[in-house]
Amino acid sequence: MVAKPIDHFGPLLEKKQWSEILALLKDNSIPFVLEPLVRGEDSENEAGKFVVKDPAGNLLEFKYYNNFSGTVAGNNK
Repeated sequence: MVAKPIDHFGPLLEKKQWSEILALLKDNSIPFVLEPLVRGEDSENEAGKFVVKDPAGNLLEFKYYNNFSGTVAGNNK
């Protein structure tokens, strides 16, 4: 998959919070710009994300990392 640049912002959450927000969005039939995706499930490097639009059309990306320092912060060398 080739990464595409998008203008967006959003929170970095704990997995539990991410899952709760995901459930609320699904329960309320909110459409996804980027469907929920979990990589490396059940591993130390597990990460999830999805993208939705707010009522003003802004793109909001919701992410979590099981090991933030090992996956993201550690890549800033």
